[in-house]
Amino acid sequence: RHREQEFRTHWRKRSDVIMVEQTYLYDEANTAVAALREWGVAAGIVSTKWRQRIVDVLERESLVDGFSVIVGGDDVAENKPDPEGLLIATRLLGTAPAEVIYVGDSTTDAKAAERAGMRFVAVLSGVTEAHEFDEFAPLRVLPHVGEIGNCLIEAR
Repeated sequence: RHREQEFRTHWRKRSDVIMVEQTYLYDEANTAVAALREWGVAAGIVSTKWRQRIVDVLERESLVDGFSVIVGGDDVAENKPDPEGLLIATRLLGTAPAEVIYVGDSTTDAKAAERAGMRFVAVLSGVTEAHEFDEFAPLRVLPHVGEIGNCLIEAR
């Protein structure tokens, strides 16, 4: 038991360095964030990654100002598909879940959106194939994150 805690402590310290350093954004991410800003869409991030690591990556990429809310895995008791993180973000944005469009690249994201009562847009940037989203009836299935801006504006 003692060694387990020692490992966790070491892992957290090392992760603070490695995760930020080795996390990269898709080329289309800048385009998507710029489009959302231009159209006045309040954007947020809900992730299993720890919030400070997300902020560090976004600061490195000069994108942190593009997000009104960031909820990390360290902000919730249960990770997705539990809707807790999505509901926290919604509350912080001052809106109702039915007014939110959640964008994700996995069926775990789709389940979380469904459980939170949010509309869902699937993006094929992960390992999930388009047909795997069928049971969730997403608003759209996008080939890459760069299409998010246009899709969300259409869905409003």
